[in-house]
This record gives sequence, C-alpha cells and structure tokens, in this order.
Amino acid sequence: MTKSARQKRRTPIQGAYYLKHRADCPPVTQADGLTARYLLPQNRVEQSMTTLGLQEVELQPGKQADGRTAEGELMVWQILQGAGLMNLGETQFAVVPGDVILIPATQPYRLTNKSEVALRLNQITTPIPNPS
Repeated sequence: MTKSARQKRRTPIQGAYYLKHRADCPPVTQADGLTARYLLPQNRVEQSMTTLGLQEVELQPGKQADGRTAEGELMVWQILQGAGLMNLGETQFAVVPGDVILIPATQPYRLTNKSEVALRLNQITTPIPNPS
C-alpha cells in the first residue's frame, strides 16, 4: 500500500480510535542490538487507551540479545521470520517462524539469530493483574 493510499485510509472514522501502519513507526535500535518498531503505544495518548504493548523486533544474523522481562509484565513473542536458539531460564530450544513463546515476568532469556536473514518477531507485553 502506498503512502498516499494509507493517508486516504486515515480519514477519521467515527468510533475508531486507533489505526496505524508499521511504515509510520520508525525503527529504534536498542542498546542490545535489537531494532524495534513501537507499534502500540507510541505516545501518552495511546498509552492511556491500552495496557498492551506491541513491538516488531528484528535481530540481525549472528547477533544475540539477552534480556529479562520487567517485573510484573508478561511478554509473548511470535516468530515471523528467520530462525534461532532461545534460552529461557535453563531451557534451550530452536525457534522458527510460527512459534509463539510466553516469557514469564522476571524470567531471563537469550535469543541468538542462527539464520542468514534478520530474525523478526512480534512482541506483545501486558502487565500481570495484581490479585487483591
């Protein structure tokens, strides 16, 4: 879809509060080498509408990312492209397109891209409900 077609589609629709195209979300390179597009939310207005986060993440061939989820937050990855090795705590397994991985809060992980293309995934984050 061309930029002008996206712009035409953006005519305000009564009752629709969110519509975004990934091309409108600039990539941000993080300290660990991951490149992320913050699809939802991107600003304070969007943050006030949802507790979900959605990022498209890329890890270049041969690169590795280590991480730990934020306390009180679940993370779900859906692998879209590429292949790699995932360490989740003490467990190691291969990841390929179509895999969906739930990363519990505070669980350390490592993702290594073992393919010749960028390993691309969708990352969804949501707070864990506080039982009170």
